[in-house]
Amino acid sequence: MPIQTARRILKDMDYSTPFAQRLHFIQALAALSAAYADEASKIAPGPNRKVRELLWGAASADRLEWYLNNTRARRCMKSSHHSMLHVGTSSNEALHREINAWFRETQQIHQATLKLKLFILQHAKLLSHNAAMYHHTIFSTQPSHGTGKGGQSARVDLAAVESLVP
Repeated sequence: MPIQTARRILKDMDYSTPFAQRLHFIQALAALSAAYADEASKIAPGPNRKVRELLWGAASADRLEWYLNNTRARRCMKSSHHSMLHVGTSSNEALHREINAWFRETQQIHQATLKLKLFILQHAKLLSHNAAMYHHTIFSTQPSHGTGKGGQSARVDLAAVESLVP
């Protein structure tokens, strides 16, 4: 990519919004590589590969889809539901963010208090798993291939569902 094109792409990019298309993400990676060619040719300490090679790997099809899953899902949802979603491209990242938020002040906590906090968080996690196992949601009771548990047809009370939706 010519250096003028790379600088124009980086200058015109809106850094406060996520990438809407795969092409824009790939162009941004190429622009970074072209605009900062000296940095891109350096070897990254962890993987011992050039930064340019790492950027090339980030533009691969499977990685690209994984990076953009979150924005694609958010675009398909109502904006009122966005506040219920975790931030992150996967549930694993969202979990790490949530745990980090819980434990920001951990270094100042006394050991007994920390043990109590860990016990409470473990109990909360078990309660949510228990609720998911024994109190099925609407989506988990919908049949896959026409049958639910034990070969019986699963039924959803649509009147009850409509009463829950505002």
